[in-house]
This record gives sequence, C-alpha cells and structure tokens, in this order.
Amino acid sequence: MLPIYVDFDDVLSDTTRICIKVANQMFGRNVSYEQVTSFNFQEVFNFNQHEFEDFMHAVHQPDILLSFQPIQGAIDVLSLWVERGYEVTIVTGRPTSSYAPSLEWLSIHHVPYHDFFMVDKYNRKQMDESITVPMEDFTKMSFSFAIEDSLEMAEYLSRTMRKPVALFDKPWNRSCKVNGHITRYESWTQIGNAFQRSMDIKAET
Repeated sequence: MLPIYVDFDDVLSDTTRICIKVANQMFGRNVSYEQVTSFNFQEVFNFNQHEFEDFMHAVHQPDILLSFQPIQGAIDVLSLWVERGYEVTIVTGRPTSSYAPSLEWLSIHHVPYHDFFMVDKYNRKQMDESITVPMEDFTKMSFSFAIEDSLEMAEYLSRTMRKPVALFDKPWNRSCKVNGHITRYESWTQIGNAFQRSMDIKAET
C-alpha cells in the first residue's frame, strides 16, 4: 500500500488555537476559534502587512511551535496504522526555519512516521531549497490517501493528484462544499474507523 499523507498543523497538532492566543495578546484582537472562517490569517485578524509579518515570525518561534498539543486521537490512530504495516508521511507547508522544532515536536510526542516533507504549498519567501520540496516535485509523489484541513490543498490533492482525501472539519473549511473525492470528518476516531472499513472491504474482494 502507498504511504498515507498526513498534514501537520491542525491535523496532527492543535495549531490555530495557539495562533489565536498569540494574535489576541500581541495585537489586542478578540477573535475566537469559531471566527477563524478563512485560511488567510491576515484577513481573519485584520492585520496590516507589518503586523502580519510580525505575527508569522512570532508563531514560528521554537517555543511556540513546541507548545502545540497533539490533536486528540491522532497519535493513537497513527500508531495503530504503523503497527499494522502502513507507512505514514507527514507533510507541512511551514517555513523551513521551523524544520528542527517540527522534528523535535514529533519526537517529544512520540509520533510514528516514516517520512517528513516540508512542501512549498504557499510560495513562502526565504525557503531553504535544500529542505523544501517544490510543488512540482510534490505532485509526482504517490499516496494512498491524504488527511488535510486546508480545503484548497484537499482539492489540489483530489483533483490534480487524484487522491481520496479525509478533510478534517474546521471552521475555515466549512464555507464550500467538498467534491466527490473529499470526505469530511470531525475526529481522528472517525477517520480511523473509516480507514479500517475500507481496508476490510478491500480484504473481502
């Protein structure tokens, strides 16, 4: 079986809740989790360009990255998959400056995985070319299915790469209907159960 694609932020780690806390404290905002209805933080928090750059710098500091907590159920489901012989590939669009603390976070929380890729999903500036995977190269990779919270990335995976996608339900991905290759889930328990059902069906055929 091909590797399983697992996004990092808000799929493995509870990222946005900490980002909201940082934005509210640094800039005096009063934004709640349910109000984050867009993947564009500059728009959500009404940042000017300077504020946005300061915010992005702050939330990618090692101490902030390491403060994220795992999403409930994620590690248990991944551990079960790896135990059963499936390969897990963790993919993130974080800036390459966060490479070391990202790997440290995975180690601290004993996240089982086989590969870790930093993909240039968002055309970020100052990405280390020795670390980042360009989208052109990423598109050539093969996965059995993917787990994402970004609707834009989920649609890219399903339409361009033709992979089934488990979309982790979040306030920022509820505004649009998903296509037939994307299924919305509210928890890792639901994703794990759906995956097991699909494996059972394949075993019977």
